[in-house]
Amino acid sequence: MNVFPKFAVLLPLALTTVLAVPCLQGETLDFEGAKFIIHRVDPSRGKLELFWKDVQGQPYKNFRALDAAVTAQGRTLLFAMNAGIYQPGWIPEGLHIEDGRELRPLNTAEAPGNFFLKPNGVFFLQQNGTARVVETSEFPALKARATGEEAIRLATQSGPLLLRNDQIHPKFNANSPNRLLRNGVGVDQHGRIVFVCSVRPTPKLPDSGGQINLHGFARLFQHLGCRDALFLDGDISEIHIKGETGDTPPHTTDFAAIFGIVH
Repeated sequence: MNVFPKFAVLLPLALTTVLAVPCLQGETLDFEGAKFIIHRVDPSRGKLELFWKDVQGQPYKNFRALDAAVTAQGRTLLFAMNAGIYQPGWIPEGLHIEDGRELRPLNTAEAPGNFFLKPNGVFFLQQNGTARVVETSEFPALKARATGEEAIRLATQSGPLLLRNDQIHPKFNANSPNRLLRNGVGVDQHGRIVFVCSVRPTPKLPDSGGQINLHGFARLFQHLGCRDALFLDGDISEIHIKGETGDTPPHTTDFAAIFGIVH
């Protein structure tokens, strides 16, 4: 990933001049001394997809494998970011809905770890282009009512929930020294999907990246106009915006689910 300069405010990246795809907008942000890449998607103008396994039933695992697969189809991977937390074997820890098909069920278990820090939550996108982040316990009733144009097209479960109705997770500590790289997804007041990923520091400047605690990460989503937001993963997190973070996807740690926009 390219190293982004130290901007104190949001700075639009010139992605649309490179690819002429109106649904993509990339920005960098310096927030409370940490640096992030912000990517907003208007779901009514561009099709967000969720990827896990290829046509042979094997997990893609990383951006480059996904990029190779869509390139072989004559398409271009414009955007990619790792989705929810996963189990050994590159299996989503919780709910995974892809193209309307539920491939992994909702996980309501009690266990240690970020995923199980209740309340956790679900990000989902409906057929009509409505995106939402809700608490895990809310999802079954919503799914049962969602039919036709309101049917769930994609969903990923993760945890903890960063924001619900503009309230920060009650177990977060504003003074926590646990500052790590992070990524997450929210929905802003305009109904846009807001993806956020920490900038990875360079070896020569180990404190130059997007290290932040969970309370600060939740405040970042509030700053971006989101009332609901979900933590996705930690230090392994990566983002790819073609033409901005690089012409080809970065070499990454292996993941399970991957968000993508393909043209």
